[in-house]
This record gives sequence, structure tokens and C-alpha cells, in this order.
Amino acid sequence: MQSSGDENLARIYSDASAQWLDGRPEDAAGALKYVIYRSSDQTLNSAALRDLAVHLSEAGKNEEALAYLMKGEILSPEDFYIHFEKGWNLLSLEKYQDARAAFEKALTLTADQDLASQSRFAMGIAEAELGGPSAAVEELRSVYT
Repeated sequence: MQSSGDENLARIYSDASAQWLDGRPEDAAGALKYVIYRSSDQTLNSAALRDLAVHLSEAGKNEEALAYLMKGEILSPEDFYIHFEKGWNLLSLEKYQDARAAFEKALTLTADQDLASQSRFAMGIAEAELGGPSAAVEELRSVYT
């Protein structure tokens, strides 16, 4: 059973999405950070971490997003989305080898073909920088065949 504090945190978490959609990303990020700091509910905390990382990434704050994703890895090491978002943030920071490793890990955590294809596509982008065009083509071929 949740305490009234957890219920309020769930409400704050829910309100953060509305704030984002209303064009107030800073408010949304602040609300999500508050939930992460205050919540003892691992499910709520993990959801807030994932959402905050996406918001930060979209705002171009990839280093900050990675800090929250590292916390997310500790709380939910088997969460596909944590590794997937980590990979995209690392790609944005041009850390291609680490990005590829994050996408490889994400691939091991999903049976969903659409998610697997998105991970392989991102690995192809990393591979273009690491191994050149022919290596990227090989990786991308797995997405489209």
C-alpha cells in the first residue's frame, strides 16, 4: 500500500507530463527530479528517471541525462529503455564505442522486434564512425532484411 506521500509523488510525476506538453520543460524536469529525490517506490523512481533522461536529452543536456541513466541502471539493470536512452545520449556525445555497447546491452533485454530494429539501427550509426561505411552497411542490413 502506498503512503499518502507516494500518492502525491505519483501525482507530481503525472503532472510533469502535462507540464512538458504545455511547453514547460524546465518545470517538468524539476518535478521529475523531485520525484526521483523523494520517492522510495522503485517503479515510480525508474519511470521518472527514464522520463527525465528523455527530457534532458531533448534539451541537449546529454551529460546530465547520462548521470540519471547511470542511476537508472543501478535501480533497474534489466530495463531496456535505460540502456537504449543511454546509447542515444552517448551517440550525441560522440562516444561511439560506449554507445554501441549500450545498444548491444539493450538488444539483450527485449524480444520486441521493433525495439530491436531501432537498437540495431542506432548501432549502425555508431558503427559508421567506428568501422566505416562498410561496417555500418552490414549493421544496417540486419535492420532492413
